[in-house]
Amino acid sequence: MESDLSDEEYEDGTVRVVKKRKVEKRAQKYKFQWEADFPWLKKDETNDFNAKCTACGVVIVIGTGGVGQIKQHENTNTHKKRMEIKKTSGLLSKFLTTPSTSNTACLNNNTENVSAAELALTYHAIKHNLSYNSMDCLVKLNKIIYVDSSTATSIRLGRTKMEALVTEVLGPYSLQGVVDDLKNEDQYFSLQTDASNKKNIKLFPLVVQYFSAKNGLQTKLLDFYENINESADGMFSSIKESLANLDLTFENVSGFSADNTNANFGARHSLFTNIREEVPDVLKGNCHAHIIHNCVKRAMDFLSYDIENVILKIYSHFAHSAVRREDLKKFVEAADG
Repeated sequence: MESDLSDEEYEDGTVRVVKKRKVEKRAQKYKFQWEADFPWLKKDETNDFNAKCTACGVVIVIGTGGVGQIKQHENTNTHKKRMEIKKTSGLLSKFLTTPSTSNTACLNNNTENVSAAELALTYHAIKHNLSYNSMDCLVKLNKIIYVDSSTATSIRLGRTKMEALVTEVLGPYSLQGVVDDLKNEDQYFSLQTDASNKKNIKLFPLVVQYFSAKNGLQTKLLDFYENINESADGMFSSIKESLANLDLTFENVSGFSADNTNANFGARHSLFTNIREEVPDVLKGNCHAHIIHNCVKRAMDFLSYDIENVILKIYSHFAHSAVRREDLKKFVEAADG
């Protein structure tokens, strides 16, 4: 192991031991010259130690990793896919029907009908979790079935265009509707978040839950960002930044929910205590699923029989009997209410 001491020898032969001066590591700030090598990169206006990918729409933390963090993001499959889409597709406006394609008097109405139909089909695919490939086939089928419809035959909706409509039109429109609801002075909402690992990438969803007089209880996703700092201060800073980007504050936050780790709900210093400094009356929403899981896990240690053997016997009891399976379905339906 390398020593942090060094020797200095003088002319008279004496030697003095000198302690080496430690070099402090400095956080890496954003450099604009990086944009020459990474055209998709731009500076995060809210933080000098962050960069943004214009293709993926994610924030890259460069304070500790510097340009290496940018190269790591460049090699991810998601980024490569986004860049490939940008190469093979033009602007969204190029997909829309232009006036030069028709000389009829009702051109404008037909164009609006086609655009509305394309958006409706895209929304239908997302709502029912259909693949882009299946919708690509459906559009071609509709042109054959509804051959006498000018709207159906004019639709140009491949999977690339459909993805663009989701990320550039429907997504921002949906998010703006939620933000408009939360900006009302008398609209209180709770925050929910939890860490999710994808290989060596740490991702955090930011979810809000609130009650709307028009639509009832609403649970909406506000943001989904990468954050390598899973400490209480790091998570709080990221949440505060996400809210600020949407022109929101902690003023109307009424509750906070997460799993029961010390970083989230520690009594002395945690994400919850940081939020409580902003909103003293914020309510704590612990994860009951974790509590029940730990309860059952500890209870199994006191059972006098093998729980794995019980589960296998339950499976074999229902696996070979259609009547028993139907009784089990009825029981589950009744339990679910």
